[in-house]
Parts: sequence; C-alpha cells; structure tokens
Amino acid sequence: IPEFLNFSENTRYLYSSEFAGVLNFAYSFGANKLTLKSLYTTVFRKNFIKRDSVFNPAVFDFPELGISGFAYRTEQRGLINSILAGEHKTGRNKETQLDWNINVSTNNINLPDTRNFLLSINEKGNYSFINRGIGLEQSLATSSRVWNKSKDLITGGAFNLSSVFNLFNVKQVVKGGILFQTRRRVSTGTGLVLEGINNFPLDSILAPSAYLRGVTIGSVGNALESSGNYNANTSLQAVYESIENRIGKYTRVIWGVRFENYQQSVNVFNLSFDPNFITPEYVPGVFASRTALDFLPSVNIIYSPLNTINFRGAFSQTVIRPDLQDIAQYTRYDFQTFQLTGGNVNIKSTNISNYDLKFEWFPSAGEIFSLSAFYKEMENPIEYAQTTQENVLVGNIAINSGNTVVKGVEAEFRKRLNFISFAKWMENVTLFGNAALIRSRVAATAVDAPFVSFSPEHRLSGQPDYILNGGISIAAFKKSFEATLSFNRTGDYVDDLGGSIFVP
Repeated sequence: IPEFLNFSENTRYLYSSEFAGVLNFAYSFGANKLTLKSLYTTVFRKNFIKRDSVFNPAVFDFPELGISGFAYRTEQRGLINSILAGEHKTGRNKETQLDWNINVSTNNINLPDTRNFLLSINEKGNYSFINRGIGLEQSLATSSRVWNKSKDLITGGAFNLSSVFNLFNVKQVVKGGILFQTRRRVSTGTGLVLEGINNFPLDSILAPSAYLRGVTIGSVGNALESSGNYNANTSLQAVYESIENRIGKYTRVIWGVRFENYQQSVNVFNLSFDPNFITPEYVPGVFASRTALDFLPSVNIIYSPLNTINFRGAFSQTVIRPDLQDIAQYTRYDFQTFQLTGGNVNIKSTNISNYDLKFEWFPSAGEIFSLSAFYKEMENPIEYAQTTQENVLVGNIAINSGNTVVKGVEAEFRKRLNFISFAKWMENVTLFGNAALIRSRVAATAVDAPFVSFSPEHRLSGQPDYILNGGISIAAFKKSFEATLSFNRTGDYVDDLGGSIFVP
C-alpha cells in the first residue's frame, strides 16, 4: 500500500436531537394492582464524515490518485412501547403472588438518501470519479445514494407465579412462569448507482448536471444473489422454574431451569424495476430459517456468615442468538468501519457456560466492596471476519469461530464519604468504581461462511484485556437531585478478524 494511503483519519460532524415522553396509569384495589405504561421516543441524527486519504482496492494500481471519502447519513428512529401489567396477591398471609404483562412495540428506522462517495481530486481542487460498468454492490462503497426503511412490530407477554412452602420447618420459595414474544421486521432499500462525477466542486456534486449519462436503479444489496430487501420473523416461547432452598442458618441455594423454543426466519428478496413499469417485480432471493430448543439450567449458592457478608458460587448456561441482519445474506455498507459487510445464513447461536465466584461486603446501606472471579466457555461465538478470497467486494461477514474460553477477575467498590466528620455535606458524596482484568482465547477452526474458510487461534474480538470505571456522585436538595461525574477506559481489543488480501 502506498505510504500516503497507509493510514486512516477522518473528521466527523454529528447533529443529534431526541424527544421522549412517558404516560403511566396505575390502579390498586385490595391486594391487586393494574398498571399501563406507555413510552414514545423519536431520534433524529445527521452525520457528515470526511476522509482526506482513503485506500481503495479499486484504485490500487493507480497510487498517484488522491482519493477522498465523503459520507452524508441522515437517521430517523421512532419507538412506541405499551405494557399492560397486573399484580395479584392471595393465599395465606398473601404469600402467593401472580404477576403478568402483555406488551406491544413498534420500532421504525428511516435512512433517507444516504450518500457515500470516494472521489479523486485534481490540481484545481475539483472532484471526479468514473464508475462505468460497476455493479450496485461495489457502488455502495464508492458512489451511491441509498434509501432504507425498516419497521419492527413486537408483541409479547409473560405470566409469573411465586409462592412459599415449609420444608423441615424452614420456609422455601418457589417461582415459575411462561413467556412469549414475536417479532416481525420488514426492511426495504433502494439505491442509485452513480456512474460518474466529472470535475465538479464539492458543493455541486449532487447537481443533475454533474452526473455522467446513465444511472442504474436497483435494490440495495448483492446484485448476483440477493438484495437489501428482507422480511424477518422471530418467535420465542419460554417456561422456567426456580426454587430457593434454605439449608441451615447461613446457606441458601437458588436453582432452576429455563426451556426456550426459538424460531427465526429471514427471506431476502429483490425488487426488479423493469422498463415502463411503475410497480417493481418481486424476485425471490435467499431464505434462511432455524428452530432451536435450549435447556438452560442455573444454580447459585450463597453463604452468609454475617448479615453484611456473602460468599457466592454460581453456574448458569446462557445463549446469544444472531441478529437478524447477521443471517440476512445481503450486502450493506458499514459507516463505522467504512467497508461492505454481509450476512451469513449458516450462522449459529452461541452457547455459554458461566462459572462465577464472588465475595461481597456491605458495610452499610448503599455501600459495597466485592471481589469476583469468572470463567466462561463459549461454543460457536459470533464474530466478524475479513473475507479472504480475491475479487470479493464484501469486507467482513458474520462467522462462528472456534470454542472460546474467557476468564478474569473483577473488583468493585461504592463508598459514601460520611466518615469525614468535619464536613457535614460530605455524607452526600459517594465514590464508586470497578476494574476487571480479562483474558480470552479462541481455538482455531474451519469456518462455514461465504468467502471465509478458516479462523486461526486469536483473542476474542470485542473483548479488551482490562476495563476501568470510576466516578463520584453528589446528592443535593434533600437527595432530590443527584449529579454524577464518571470516567471509563478499556484496553485495546480486536474489532474484526484479519485475513483480507488488502491488509499489509
């Protein structure tokens, strides 16, 4: 790579505004309570990104060309959520409780006229780029205007029952419940392939006169096998039970199990714009679906020799499922990494076994000192890897890498300064912080993904070696107002797995 292209530097300008509102109602009668909670949030963001020097494989043979990148991205988000819930107590001493909720949410995302350009600069400071004959996929990274819309409709509910019983004259607690949730997503996108912008100043590159003749209209995505339009559905049904047993005076054992049945499907399709037709034609693309039944046990042992001290040991199994975009096999442009990224229909869920040991000391209300150690085993972790085959435009793709071990230690404290007797106001000041040292190792393995066939041994991507957090909190006006100043820092971490032929 030429020296003047072998760096990444960009300038970003971001405007963001947010408006939110809540409306809650509650009604109590006897040992019953009904609530209705509603939330509305809208977010508007505009982002301009300028990169003064860009390495682009398309111009690798012409290193004398100075390439600048410009991106304009407008984002509109709207969220509406409503929850109707109830709590009912019954039985002897009202020790049996039933709580339930039903909920509905809509989440709309609109990305109107996202513009992305890689332009060469001449001696007069004007900009040009010729893209004759390129496909829609390549244009997403070099010269395109894209319109995207996505809408999620989420419905769900939960019913939980808890009660107590006596065993050997010791009170035990049992809980159980069911949960269901469905999600339907409709995502559409349309793009303009700009085949050329010839010798124009920056403030005129969007003028119609700046375009070379010939504009292609199509769906955003992989022009060969799929598109950026997709319908997706998920469905989750879960049932759980949990029992808290007291053993002797100082020990509690909380154990339980959760069964989850999860279905996920994504149907990627293309909209073909035929000449002289206003309504596009539906063209099937790539369909992916999966069903998984997960058995998730857990056990937590707590030994409390004093009211202020706990020793904990815990084991649990959890699952991380891929995002819908991770399995939707179409190509999109990532403005964080400035590269094309794609989904993988072969991606699997990540199964995690968690082991934890923890010591806790609570000197007084609102204070804590703790030290813990953790160990995690991960099967099929989801990471993003650079594609490794030549003549492939997609920069990275979601993959399942090898079996992973993550281990570490963590310390936490929260302490009020009320011990400083000469300054009465210091009792409203609290210091807090936590630190973690983490190590991870991902085993080498073969990979079942387009354009990626092998993952070598490495650190888990996105996982730093250390995390530091700290701050100070001050309460005022009879603790009706609180101000917090915080600091956080993380160590370096791997963002994407390397392997691209363009990485030096």
